[in-house]
Amino acid sequence: MKDTIKGPIAIDEVTSIAGNPQKPNEDNGRAIIRLDEPETAYVALFDGATDISGIDYGNKTNPPRFYAQIATDIALHHLQRTDTLHEAALQTIKTAAQLSKRHGYVTEETPHHALPTAAGAIGKISVDERSADFYTLADPSIVIQHPDGMLQCHNGTHSTAHLHQAFFESIGANTPELVAAWKASATHEDKLAKHQFVRDTGMNKPGGYNVFSIHPEIVDQGETFHVDLQEGLTHIYVLSDGIMRPVNDYKTEEGSPLWELNTLVDKINRSKGYRAIEELREIENGKTNTPHELKSSDDATVIHLTVEI
Repeated sequence: MKDTIKGPIAIDEVTSIAGNPQKPNEDNGRAIIRLDEPETAYVALFDGATDISGIDYGNKTNPPRFYAQIATDIALHHLQRTDTLHEAALQTIKTAAQLSKRHGYVTEETPHHALPTAAGAIGKISVDERSADFYTLADPSIVIQHPDGMLQCHNGTHSTAHLHQAFFESIGANTPELVAAWKASATHEDKLAKHQFVRDTGMNKPGGYNVFSIHPEIVDQGETFHVDLQEGLTHIYVLSDGIMRPVNDYKTEEGSPLWELNTLVDKINRSKGYRAIEELREIENGKTNTPHELKSSDDATVIHLTVEI
């Protein structure tokens, strides 16, 4: 999908592609520029946590996809009506929690690992203030290409898959059998069980990792990212971790990243994000070892805006 509005800010591309065409896309992203406010853009990207409930939801969407779908629209609503990103994130969590309960995704019996959750990034770009500001929980990446070509990246190495393993190894530091069990898990049921264990013990808990969820207090664990916009043309990319795999996770035989960050940016600029995702899928089709053992290809989202000052 592509939207273009003439003005100092343009939405060049919003693309989101499922990692597995046979399964629903758990990513969701949008960017908007209001016609009555052409010098401000609002962005929201939510990457629903991989469903590990083991439940067959049939024709009903699963909890993380539900969260990502509603949170994107909720966040864009509150971004336009609150003074800070922190407040917009807080109201997003509160509203998403209410809707999750209303639609039956959260009950008193819902285990912690099956709660609706998502990694997320929300942001506001203002030409008047010459600034771009973002709030993130977990692993979406914000990449800025300044007019001089310099790249600035926030959060791009905080892969949730890496956080899972780091957390598991930290709690298993004195019990090597736990780490051995993690690496030896062979069946799909084994893999589900250990990821359920990590979420139950580490997700939004001290010493663990943090994501958007139904608990408002988690908002204080988010990170903010501010960029002063320079004169000239600035490119802004909001990316889910699925498209960052060749930068953060995949290596060449020499141990270097399969794609440098500037390589990914060049691919998006020259031939659009959806073609970069297609190229990544071709690479992943030939891989036997990927960072998330429950899915060989992750859902991938690219939001690309340009700002001319």
